[in-house]
Amino acid sequence: RTYPAPDPQHLRQMSREMTLLRGLNSEDVLDKLGQLSILFRRYSSDKPNPDPGGKVPKLFPDNELNKLLDQYCIPCLEEAFQVVLKRRIASFSERELKRKKDQKLLHALHLFHCEGLSLGKIAPIIHCYDQPAVSRLLILKTFRADVRIETIKRLKVSVLELASAFRDPEALKQLEHQVNVYLENYLTDLIQSAEKEAYTSKRIACQTDSLFSQILCQILKHWRQDS
Repeated sequence: RTYPAPDPQHLRQMSREMTLLRGLNSEDVLDKLGQLSILFRRYSSDKPNPDPGGKVPKLFPDNELNKLLDQYCIPCLEEAFQVVLKRRIASFSERELKRKKDQKLLHALHLFHCEGLSLGKIAPIIHCYDQPAVSRLLILKTFRADVRIETIKRLKVSVLELASAFRDPEALKQLEHQVNVYLENYLTDLIQSAEKEAYTSKRIACQTDSLFSQILCQILKHWRQDS
């Protein structure tokens, strides 16, 4: 069967419900629902044949799905950074907060990711004893891993929640598979770029062109302005 075009009024109703539940921008949700409906209709009229080898057939062409998912990724990354930073600060003890450890953390992240300073150069600026002390403050590997996990959670929830409105279990299963593949590739590239940037032996001021650093620096800028 051919999947029917959703009624505009029905799309707006779904948009309002999701806006209330998730605190999202209603026009943004409506736009994405419309894009998903186009892809679902195309899928229903030309379903991919099952693969005899047992592989899950693709729901959408990669280029079309990736273009749609790209629109979700940056907001999900921004939200993930916010959550991870707030959780890190919340983990500090009252004594550490009195010593302004939260400000030290934010300042160190700014110096490392936004100004491209090495940990050794950061240490005296934030009044840490030595480079290992800065490393223990930042725990960069854990920080990147936490951002990755939170991004995956948010993107999958956002996309699959919207897609569930179309109530096609077979399509949803295949969509989830393709989203997983996309996320693995996207976030692997994102984290590897951040790691390469972090371990560059000769760091130059402002040599922070990875997407990871760009988004983090935007968030840190807002946090510093608000503090």
